[in-house]
Amino acid sequence: MFYGNQFGLTFPLFEHYDVPLWVPEVGGPIDPANEAHELIMSMFGGISIEERNRIKIRVRSSMAALPQVEGRYLGGSPAVRLPLGGPRSAPRPR
Repeated sequence: MFYGNQFGLTFPLFEHYDVPLWVPEVGGPIDPANEAHELIMSMFGGISIEERNRIKIRVRSSMAALPQVEGRYLGGSPAVRLPLGGPRSAPRPR
């Protein structure tokens, strides 16, 4: 589906190249002269924005809760303690 105003930006290209845009919810191809079709497509764009925002909030909140609930470390490699001798992990040959 289209996100936000993508329909208004891309549909003129479909018309220019005579490509029909078939939308099952409309029951066939979009008619550019029909204002109801344009209204429905604008509504779908707004709904997709809200769905994306809801998913983003849900994913971020679950990712924030994982370390507390399961004790997982999220993001990058876990912090590693270096030995007192410096950044080398292998002993130095003598």
